[in-house]
Amino acid sequence: GGLFDPPQSQANNVSSGLMGQVFIETTAQPMFMTFVWGGAFVASLLAPMTRLRWGGLALLMIAFSLGPVVEISPDNTIVLPHYMVLYRHLPFFSRLWFPYRWIVVAFFAVSVAVGILLQAATRDRSRGFTVIVSVLVVVVGLAEQAKNGALPLVHQSMHIPSVIGELGRRGGGVIDLPIGMAKRAMVWQTVHQQPTLGGMGENAPVFWPEEFHHRMASPMVRALSSATRRPDLEVLFDDSERWKLVDAGFRWVVLDGGTAVELLSGLVQPLKGSPTERLGAIRRRLNLFLGTPVAVDGDVVVWDLTGGRAFDGYGAK
Repeated sequence: GGLFDPPQSQANNVSSGLMGQVFIETTAQPMFMTFVWGGAFVASLLAPMTRLRWGGLALLMIAFSLGPVVEISPDNTIVLPHYMVLYRHLPFFSRLWFPYRWIVVAFFAVSVAVGILLQAATRDRSRGFTVIVSVLVVVVGLAEQAKNGALPLVHQSMHIPSVIGELGRRGGGVIDLPIGMAKRAMVWQTVHQQPTLGGMGENAPVFWPEEFHHRMASPMVRALSSATRRPDLEVLFDDSERWKLVDAGFRWVVLDGGTAVELLSGLVQPLKGSPTERLGAIRRRLNLFLGTPVAVDGDVVVWDLTGGRAFDGYGAK
């Protein structure tokens, strides 16, 4: 493609337009569209002592943080040729899927520029005055971030189902369902500490080594993935595929029911029914593949690829 042609499909879950600063500023957390940071950026560009080095660096980083395409409206986009020059010709630049992250360097440059300007403005002032001005700048900045919802830091509690610890005690690789999604199970690995299949890496075939291509091509892996997306479709595979996974070190199939229901709700043609009915459809399909679960802990369901006994204390039904 040319310098005025937008990027094509990334062969994964990243949109071809990538995620630039305008998208983040207008749909998520405002950054330089705030009074403090926007004003500081303008000051770094206007002040002679910071204009070329720090203001210029911030401007350059913001120019690249915009990404390859700026969307004016759904039917009107502008392709940025300065970005596309590097995208087309600099090795691996096309793999920087989230251009807005360049803004971190711009924040650094503006912070240095503000420090230089404050130092110059308070050089002939008393120490007390310098402290007051510095504290005032920080307080105003923090207050604006709090107003925009960035402070206190966003967080959520993470409940770890007790069955996850049981998997760690018994050992064996874990296949997390749904495959290829950000989900709670990515945190659960810190508890069971076993090898896993099914995280977000499955979304990026461009990075897969040959062995991983072979693993994802497994008829059983494809059937497990299909079960959480289209449980109404029948997908067949030979039972020998199960033992190939066991020979590779996998033992457990773990369904994160809450995430699976969210996935079905977000599909273009979502499965009809209540969340309970959707989860039931997924479990019935997986039961056909894997047999009776060995453990149920809330909306977390566990199957044993080796056909082991049910866990004591977990009502598998």
